[in-house]
Amino acid sequence: MTAENEGAKIYRAALYLRLSRDESGAYESSSIISQKKLLADYIKEKRDLEIFGVYCDDGYSGVDFDRPDFLRMLADIYEGHVSCVIVKDFSRLGRDYIETGRFIQEIFPKLGVRFIAVADRYDSLYADASQLRLIVPFKNFVNDSYCRDISVKIRAVQRLKRLEGKYTGAFAPYGYRKKPDDKEQLIPDIYPAYIVRKIFILRICGLSLKKIARNLEDSGILPPLAYKRLSDVNYFSGFALHTVPEWTAQTVRRILDDRVYTGVLCQGKTEKVNYKVKQRIYKAQNEQAGRDKTQEAVVGEVQFDIVQELKKRKMRALAGTESTGMFSGILFCGNCGQPMLRRRECYVCGKNNSSGGCSAHKIPEEKLADIVFSQIAGCVGEALTDCSVALIEMKNCDRQISVYESHQKLLERRADWLKGQARETLIDFRAQKIEKWEYDLFKQRFEEEYIYFLNTAEKHKKTIEEMKIKSDGLRRKLSAFNIKEMLYMRERRLLTAAVKKIDIYKEEKIVIYFRFGRGGTK
Repeated sequence: MTAENEGAKIYRAALYLRLSRDESGAYESSSIISQKKLLADYIKEKRDLEIFGVYCDDGYSGVDFDRPDFLRMLADIYEGHVSCVIVKDFSRLGRDYIETGRFIQEIFPKLGVRFIAVADRYDSLYADASQLRLIVPFKNFVNDSYCRDISVKIRAVQRLKRLEGKYTGAFAPYGYRKKPDDKEQLIPDIYPAYIVRKIFILRICGLSLKKIARNLEDSGILPPLAYKRLSDVNYFSGFALHTVPEWTAQTVRRILDDRVYTGVLCQGKTEKVNYKVKQRIYKAQNEQAGRDKTQEAVVGEVQFDIVQELKKRKMRALAGTESTGMFSGILFCGNCGQPMLRRRECYVCGKNNSSGGCSAHKIPEEKLADIVFSQIAGCVGEALTDCSVALIEMKNCDRQISVYESHQKLLERRADWLKGQARETLIDFRAQKIEKWEYDLFKQRFEEEYIYFLNTAEKHKKTIEEMKIKSDGLRRKLSAFNIKEMLYMRERRLLTAAVKKIDIYKEEKIVIYFRFGRGGTK
C-alpha cells in the first residue's frame, strides 16, 4: 500500500465486527472486543478515514448474509452515509466463497465503496490485479472450505453423542438444567419442573390451553424464555430487548407434546439442508436419535399418555367458560362411537343430535356421575385413607411454598444484578468507554427487565401468602377429612386418572373402561 496524500478524499468508514457461535471463546484475537480495538487502532493512523459507525453481529455465521447489523450497514451504504467498509479479515465479512467475492469484487466497487481487510493487508483503493484475481478468491475459497469442514465434523460428533444418549442442545429444555459436572446430562430443575407438572394437571382437569396460559401469567409464573434469561445471563436467543415474553397457548401445547418430560430424549428431529442454507427439514422417525430413560422423568408416562389421548378427542368447553365438562373427551355413544354431548344437564348422542343418524338415547349428568364415581370408589377406595389424601395435599402445598420462596430469592437477585449493570453502564459511558447509542440501548433494556422481574417478584409474594393460608387450612381440616368426601368430590382429575373411556347405550346401559384393574358395566 502507498502512503496517503495530504488533502485526500475523506472516507466515512463502517467498522464491521462479526463472531459466530462456533468461534466464540476459541480465539481471543477473534473476539468482538479485540476486533474493535484492532480496527480503531488502524483508523487512528489514517488521515483519510473517519468512523461513521460500528456494526456488530455477535453470534452469527459467516455463511449467512442475512445478519441484522450487516443489513443495517448496507442500508447506510445505499443511503450514501458510508463510503468505506473495514473488517479484521475477509472471513469477518463472510465465509461463503461466492457471496463474499461478489461483495468485494462487484457490489462495493459499483457503489464506490472502499473495502479494507486489515489483517489480510488488503485495501481496494490500492489493490492490484494479482490481488483481485488471485489472492482475494483464494482466501475466500479457504474460508468457505473451513465452514464446510467444520459443519461435517460437528454433524458427525453430534450424531454420535445423540446415539449415546448425551444431550447436545445449547440450552436445556424448560423443566431441566444441565448437570453441573456433566453438561451432556439433564437433571430436573426444581422450579420449572413443578410448573411443567402443574401444566399437565391443569390440562387433565379440563382447562383449555388458553386458560392454562392465563392462569400461569396471572400467578406470576415466568414463561420459558424469561426463565432462561433469568437463570442464564448468556441466553439471548428469542428474547427481544424491548419485548417481555408471555405465556401463550402455543407455549403450553409444546410442553404438553414434548415426551422429554417422561425421561425420553429424542434429538435430531430437524437438520439444515447444508451448511450454506438456513432452511431446516424434518427427519423421518427412524432417522432421529432417541434414547429412553436418559434422564429423570418430570411427569409420569400415564399422565403424558392421558394428555395425548384427550388431545385426539373432541373436548368442548362449557358455555361461557374455558374449561371442559366433567365427561368431555371420555363419554361416547356405544352404538355409533360418536362423543356424547351435554344438553340441559343430560348427555345425548352427538350424531343423533346433529343428523338423527343414531338412536335418541340420553342419560342425566347427575345420575351418570353417581354411577361412575361409585364404580371408581370400588376400584380405588381401599387405597385411600382420610389422612393420606389430606397429608399428600398438605405436603404438596408446603413443597410449592418452598419452590416459590427459592425462586423469589432468584428474582430479587436478578433485579439487583440488573440495577448494578445499569450503574456500571453509566460509569462506562461517563468514562467514554462506550458510545451514547450503546448506553441508551443497554439502559433501556436493563430498565425494562428490572421492572419486569420486580413486578414478577411481587406476584410471587402474593402467591406464597395464599399458599401459606391454604396449607394452614389443610392442617386444621386434616382430622375432618373422610374417605367418603374424597371419593365423591367428583373431580375430573380423579375421573381421567381412573377411567379411559365410557360407552353409553340404550336404556342407560353404561360400560366403563378403567385404566387399571377391572372394567365395570351398569
